[in-house]
Amino acid sequence: MVAFPLLLCATAAAWEPAVHQTLLPDPAVSGAEITATWTRQDGWWIAEPRAREGGGTRVGALVFAPLESDLELRAMGLDEDGERGRWIALREHWRDDEGYRVLVADLEDHWPMATLRLRGAEQIESIAWELRVPVDEPRGAPVLEPPSVSAALQAIGVVSREEWGATATTCTTTEDDWYRVAIHHTAGSQTVGGTVEGAVRSLQSYSMGSGGYCDIPYQFLVGHDGTLWEGRPLAYYSGATGGGNNDGNIALSFLGCYDSTYCHVGPHAATDAMMAWARLLVWTLASEHAFEVNSDTTRGHRDWPDNSTVCPGDYVVARFDELLSAGSYYQGGSVDQSFPTLEEGSLQIAPGAEVAGWIELRNDGMETWSPGATYLAPIPRDQASAVAGSDWASDTRAATVHASTPPGSTGRFSFSLAGTEGGSGVQYFGLVQEGVTWFADVPYGGGPPDDLLAVSVEVSGDPIDDTAPPDDSELPDSASPEDGPLPPGSRARHVNQPGCGCSSGDGGAPGWSLLALLGVGVLTRRREPDTG
Repeated sequence: MVAFPLLLCATAAAWEPAVHQTLLPDPAVSGAEITATWTRQDGWWIAEPRAREGGGTRVGALVFAPLESDLELRAMGLDEDGERGRWIALREHWRDDEGYRVLVADLEDHWPMATLRLRGAEQIESIAWELRVPVDEPRGAPVLEPPSVSAALQAIGVVSREEWGATATTCTTTEDDWYRVAIHHTAGSQTVGGTVEGAVRSLQSYSMGSGGYCDIPYQFLVGHDGTLWEGRPLAYYSGATGGGNNDGNIALSFLGCYDSTYCHVGPHAATDAMMAWARLLVWTLASEHAFEVNSDTTRGHRDWPDNSTVCPGDYVVARFDELLSAGSYYQGGSVDQSFPTLEEGSLQIAPGAEVAGWIELRNDGMETWSPGATYLAPIPRDQASAVAGSDWASDTRAATVHASTPPGSTGRFSFSLAGTEGGSGVQYFGLVQEGVTWFADVPYGGGPPDDLLAVSVEVSGDPIDDTAPPDDSELPDSASPEDGPLPPGSRARHVNQPGCGCSSGDGGAPGWSLLALLGVGVLTRRREPDTG
């Protein structure tokens, strides 16, 4: 069964309607369910009447059926006294190449209930429909050409309207002073046709066709998989929050239904990916438009004045602190180290010798660091270091944190550097959360960068064992994150530990490179939502 992303959260813009749109439409039903549960009469399949608090004037339907299907749908208004309107044919507002279509019928009066009848039920894969009151949002030819998605938004992966194939906007009310954010959910399915893009496209078509909106009510949409989508162009006034709160209020909506009580589709868990990427989007928008991120400027739809709604759902609300956090999930800051810093000079090591030491880092993120999970690692990522000591966890992991280190605390990483081969170079380091992320990657990591933590090493003098280093095994005179890795040591005494399984690229630094603590990857931590 396919469910569709219909609107729980949406309200109108500056022209606020008297009735706040809070009705959740029923989930979609299949053709097989129609023939099993709807009434058969004179060749039509007739649905049970549906009521709407406050009544409605329009019936909207979102149908998925083969393109060649011969469908006929009609709607009729009803009241409690048995009065009936006449059957009104639903007109097709939109369809795509896969068989999704939006159909609309405007009733001749305001009715408390409506029913639907159709022919061709056997051809329908799914249908969702509702009685509603369309908003009266100004519509017409756009008064200006919407600007392209900014470079900063492109950099974090926002999919532009051009990329997902948006219908041209019909919005006419402009806005150029954004200073706050309202968080919503669409209160429907996370995907349509098995894709997030399908949900975005059908949402626009249903909003404009059945809802009376000039475009998607939201400026940005976030998929359950963390994908980010441009909705209504930022050049135009928001149409989502209501209660007189649309001025300067960027509407950001999660695709899906995230409330434990009021979802007819789902409910869906608030995924780590969608929360992390939404946080990055909020902070990017705040930076671009010069406003602070706090509980005054960034709120759930239900927390803006004069809004009666559960939106964005208690599963999102339970994790709202993540959106407001200035620190990333995994982020570290340098505190101290026993090894000399680059400004202090080089660490002198005799060939065959080892020097023990430590690096201390402050946990500036949201997640606790744990022994056996949080490691200090050489750069390039997952490549053996030329100065790996005998106490390293592996050639690619120097040390794990000494103890559980909650946010705000300092963790110590103790390890040795070995004088394997003669020469000099700089070893960079960074943090990695095994199976989760490198601290240098967004959206889960917040720094520091890969080239921040470093130890300059010089291996020279008389060897302390009987094995002399090869004459041609000299290290480069100096190294930086742009240089290639130093030759690996001739000793094979460590078992190489696999990487974190995240996308790491080339690490941007050599074997002699102390990767900075910036990290990111795929956050595997899952919180249970608070349903109390």
